[in-house]
Amino acid sequence: MSDVYYVHITVYDIPVELLNQFTSKVVKPYYPGGISQVIKDLMKKAVEKESERGLEKLLKIRKMYNQRCLESKMPLRKERSG
Repeated sequence: MSDVYYVHITVYDIPVELLNQFTSKVVKPYYPGGISQVIKDLMKKAVEKESERGLEKLLKIRKMYNQRCLESKMPLRKERSG
């Protein structure tokens, strides 16, 4: 069982007009849960995208070298030339 912790986030310096437009054109039509749901969704999508990007790099490396690979995780390091 995993523990879920919640935090309250305060965002500063957003113009009122921009927030009103965002709320009326994006939040209300697509997110009945409100702005909190939008932010959670954006965060989840960003994490998924970064996870996929890391996997794509790993798959490209495997394909480029066309050799057996370790099944366990191994950090990749960038080597400096010269």
